Amino acid sequence: MHTSWLSRAFKKKVEHNPKVKIKELVNKAQRKWNLTFTTSMATRSRQAALDDIQGEYRKQYKRIADYCLELLRANPGSSEKDREKR
Repeated sequence: MHTSWLSRAFKKKVEHNPKVKIKELVNKAQRKWNLTFTTSMATRSRQAALDDIQGEYRKQYKRIADYCLELLRANPGSSEKDREKR
């Protein structure tokens, strides 16, 4: 079993509750998949899931300017405020 697989398996739970307890993740894996692994592996998996989630948010946030430009192109009479001046 690899940390990357566990991080994908825990991603939804971690996204819903970023401060989920490690023991809860270990118990879930034991109940759901009958897996036993160390708390350090669960810690690394949770951190990998958090890093993945944060990366997705950053990637989407970078596209806000493109979204605003597309809105202005599609709706010429509208206006927008880009709160984040780049």
